[in-house]
Amino acid sequence: MTNEWPKGKPTNVRPELEALKQARSNKKKADAQQSEDADEKATGHTYVILYPSVGVVKIGQAVYYAERVEQVRNMSPVPTEVVCAFVGLHHEGDLHRRFAHLRTRGEFFTYTPELEAYLSGRDDAITHEDAVATCRYTRSRSPEPKAKRQTEGPHCQ
Repeated sequence: MTNEWPKGKPTNVRPELEALKQARSNKKKADAQQSEDADEKATGHTYVILYPSVGVVKIGQAVYYAERVEQVRNMSPVPTEVVCAFVGLHHEGDLHRRFAHLRTRGEFFTYTPELEAYLSGRDDAITHEDAVATCRYTRSRSPEPKAKRQTEGPHCQ
């Protein structure tokens, strides 16, 4: 056996390489679109819940906003009120970093005039009622395990 190239016209591998590059590019685009679609489905709300008698707020996030706020309220030994909410889960991390110096524990922060002024000055802050009206998903009470159903407006309570 010799290490010679086959006789005749040399094989042009350039089109095959270009086709492979194109296939990889298409795969990356499809993966990015799938990730974007998953992000949209995971869109939820960031919430700020005040515990007035203690002077702290809980800054959290939830895809199932209305249910999570109800759960937090039911688990609290003191009355609570929603200060505001934001559409999108990414706001939670931003708020946690910005007010790290006010953190008391976990997702709880001292509710200072600085924090209050910042939240009231945000144009993208919405009321609890508006957050409930704009939520997209709720856990289904149907017998199917972990089923999701898309909802609109006040039906997502």
